[in-house]
Amino acid sequence: MVAEVWVDGKGVPVRLSQTAGATSVVTDFLSFGVPVSASAPPAAETAETGA
Repeated sequence: MVAEVWVDGKGVPVRLSQTAGATSVVTDFLSFGVPVSASAPPAAETAETGA
């Protein structure tokens, strides 16, 4: 896997690019230190995966 991280002037990551074979994923980070609210989905909407 190849990964690249872009950081801003404060040293905070703003983008992560990952490539493994033919698959590439880019993630942009928009906010840090901001309160969030999250809850787990119902069990019927989840699945187990194996390695």
